[in-house]
Parts: sequence; structure tokens; C-alpha cells
Amino acid sequence: PTASEAVLGSHSRLRDDGVEMAIKSLRSFKEVVDMESYCDELPVIGEILTGLCKDGDSRKVHRLCVFEGKVVVVSVNDYLVRLCKYGLCSKVVFVLMFIYLRRLLNYQPTFIVRSSNIHRLLIALFVVSAKYHDDHFYSNHFYSKVGGITNLEINRLESTLLNYISWDLYVSAEEYQAALQHLAPLE
Repeated sequence: PTASEAVLGSHSRLRDDGVEMAIKSLRSFKEVVDMESYCDELPVIGEILTGLCKDGDSRKVHRLCVFEGKVVVVSVNDYLVRLCKYGLCSKVVFVLMFIYLRRLLNYQPTFIVRSSNIHRLLIALFVVSAKYHDDHFYSNHFYSKVGGITNLEINRLESTLLNYISWDLYVSAEEYQAALQHLAPLE
């Protein structure tokens, strides 16, 4: 299966890519593991997203989207750490990000997650998830600083993501539990 299928199905193939990647992931998340916003699923989310980027980078893109930009030198894991550390959100937000990413790939089957769009996609997923779930969320200006992009860009990314997933934000308890099971760290 491709990395895209891993997001929609099992992530075991990505987990078999080697122990070294898993160790690096855990080392990345070590600095935020005691934070209230940290969720145990974050390293698995990082692995899946990294696998999606590898798969997407090897595929030919026929059309560029609003999420495309320069490839950022910050790793996916380090960016997730940044969102966890400075985004001031609940841990549920990261699971919702994963669920909304799955919806995006279902609603937009030609969308390819790549190194050139992953960071913008993550900040958009983060903003939408935090605003939908958390009682206390912040302005797009704040989130643009956390994400390292302009306020204008965060506004555009947020509205594009919402349109791409047809504003389908409700997550049932069953869907949330299924996502948690899918993202459960392997022992």
C-alpha cells in the first residue's frame, strides 16, 4: 500500500521502515511530552505524515494548489512539536487534524501531500481543529506567528481547507475512537 493508503488504513508498513525513524521521532517529541497539549499519538502522526510526504514527493503533480510553497527545512516532527509547544491547544486537536486530513484525502482524491505543502497543510488543519473543538482558541494572527506564515496566508489556507472538506467538521465519538485506535503507538 502507498503512504496515502496508510492514512486511510493501517500504518504498519510505515512502522516497518526501521527503528531508527521511530527513535528520531521520539527524540523530537521528548521536549513536549510533559505538556498538557501533548498526545501520545503525536509520534505516530509524525511518522504517517513523513511517509505521505515521501510517497507524494515521488509522484508527479499535475496541478499546484494553494498549499504549495517552498520546501521548509523544518521536519514534520519538529513542526508538530512547534504546534504542540506554542499553539496552546487541547490534545484532541491533533487527533482531529488527522481525521480532517483523512477527509481531505477522501474528498479530494487528487490531492497529494508533499514536502512542499505539508507545513501549510498542517497549520491549516491545526487552526480548523482548534477553532472547532477548543473552547478557547486564538486569532489567525496568533496562529500565523505559530505557523511561521502571514496572516493573509493563514486566512486563505483555512478557507481553502474548509472548502476542500465541504465544511464537514463534526466527528462522532465512534470516529474519534477509531482514529485513536489507528494512531495507537505500537509497543
